[in-house]
Parts: sequence; structure tokens; C-alpha cells
Amino acid sequence: MDKKAFDLAVRYLSYRSRSQKEIRDYLNGKGYSSKEIQTAIDKLHQYGYQSDESFGKEFVRIKGEGGKKGSRFVSAKLKEKGIEEELVEKIINEEYPPEKELLIAQDEGYRYFHSHRALPMNLLLNKLYQRLMGKGFTHGAIHHTLETLKNDPEVRKAIDEMVDVHYEKALEEAQKVLRKRERKDETHYKKRGAVYSSLLRKGFTSEVIKRVQETLEDE
Repeated sequence: MDKKAFDLAVRYLSYRSRSQKEIRDYLNGKGYSSKEIQTAIDKLHQYGYQSDESFGKEFVRIKGEGGKKGSRFVSAKLKEKGIEEELVEKIINEEYPPEKELLIAQDEGYRYFHSHRALPMNLLLNKLYQRLMGKGFTHGAIHHTLETLKNDPEVRKAIDEMVDVHYEKALEEAQKVLRKRERKDETHYKKRGAVYSSLLRKGFTSEVIKRVQETLEDE
């Protein structure tokens, strides 16, 4: 039965690399004993067919660089696959250092900006923050990415080109808020405060909000 367990493990590895835990779980599910599984795994190591370190490094390349995932995501997944914490740290330090993660995070940031540039800038940045958090990037990589975007002259130029579009959207939203509150017994300042809060939540910049408020005051 030991050879059958080994042959089955080799076939399992032929589809893609696996962690030792994945192989153990697979053979266990096939009804092999702990002794048979250990013998098969020892033989895999002997022939150089399986290594948790090699598996981890390949996983980083596929999920980190290829899948645009952050180091927090990659680390958590490696631990789920049974890779020991010390080895995970070693793999991340060697294969996915902060400078590499930052480049990938920034690439994701610029891609997101160019495909969502019609959004109000603050809303876009909030959504981008959530997106990068969801992809498992570190807080440091996310912070640097957002700051890089905000300070990029080309990004600022693109935002300036969208100011009129954002203004029109903000004015439409403000008028919608006022229509909903027109029957309420509220002071002029309370209604304007409701408009300000609504526009702020929608992610419009203070400059756009001020312009909308001035327009409303002139009406």
C-alpha cells in the first residue's frame, strides 16, 4: 500500500505543486494510514518532488505577483495550507519584500484610478483603500499608494479636467437632498448642513462642495 500511496501522491502533484498538508489531507481522504502517508511524503522529499519552501515561493509568484495580491493575503493563505509561520516569514522576506509589494499595489492603484476617474476623488480613494485592503496589501503599501496618487501631477491634472463633471453631479445630488427636505420645517442653515453632509459622504472634495453651496446661495 505504501507504493500506491506514493504513486497517488505523485499523480496529485502532477496537476500543480502542493503543500505537505495538502498531500496529507488528500491521502488521508483516500483512506491511507498515518504511517503510509508519512512514508509516501518522505519518499517525495527524497526524490525532490515536494518541498514546502518551493511550494511557498511558487505560490507567492502566482498569487502575489501574478494575482496582484498583497503579502497579508499570501501569508494567510500559506498558513492555511499548513506552511509553518517561520517558513512563511522567510518566503515572504525573500520573494515578496516591501518594495516589490509597493510596486504591485501602486500598479493596482493607477489601474483603478484610470478606470474610475469619473468618481469624486475622495470617494475613489476610499474605494481604492477598501480594494487594496481586500487584496491583502499591508497598511504601509496602501498608504504610500494613496499618497503617490494624490501627489502625482498627472493624476492632479486628470482630476482638474473632471472638476466640472463632479460639480454637475454634486449639484444634482444637492438638489435631490433639498427636494426631499423641502416640506420639513427646517431652517435654511439646517438644510444646507444636510447638503454638505450628503456631499461629503459621497466623496466630493471640499472645493466642489463649496462651489455647489455658492451656486445654491445664488439661486
